[in-house]
Amino acid sequence: MLETPRARRPTTLRAVQAPRHTGLLALRALAHGSVLIDPDTATTTFFIAARAATRWSPLPGVSVLDDGALPELPQRTRTRPPGPFWLTELRARIIPSPAVLLHRALSQAAPGVLPARQTLSDAQARGAACVWCGAPLGVCATDLGVQRDESAGSLVLWFPRACTICRKGTGEQR
Repeated sequence: MLETPRARRPTTLRAVQAPRHTGLLALRALAHGSVLIDPDTATTTFFIAARAATRWSPLPGVSVLDDGALPELPQRTRTRPPGPFWLTELRARIIPSPAVLLHRALSQAAPGVLPARQTLSDAQARGAACVWCGAPLGVCATDLGVQRDESAGSLVLWFPRACTICRKGTGEQR
């Protein structure tokens, strides 16, 4: 009897890797999710649902690994170096972080890093909605300064602002 190779099943998780310092700062804003630290590559790895990866807008220094391209995963009980380790011991499975909260936390952890203009709604680009979470803004929003985008071959000015909650993670002062 011939065996046919199994079709490659897509994984339900994607790994999101960030520089270790950025990832550790982002942890302050996250309530849960499995987190992997690799001292050798100086990265922090988070996990998100695979379907959320299709809506992930790029962040400088942060990468979403392709389907099935998970980093080396240590034993569930490894919580210290040497080698990759979990920040907290895994119980039964890897728990994904909420993708929207993780994206916001990573955006805020890298000072001065704003999302790419092309990934924002019109309301976010003109300052009517928070540049990170998309919440409608009023007069108490923090102005993040006029930004220049020349990526499409012509100059486009945009005016990002942040809500009170997101501003706290940026280090910006009113």
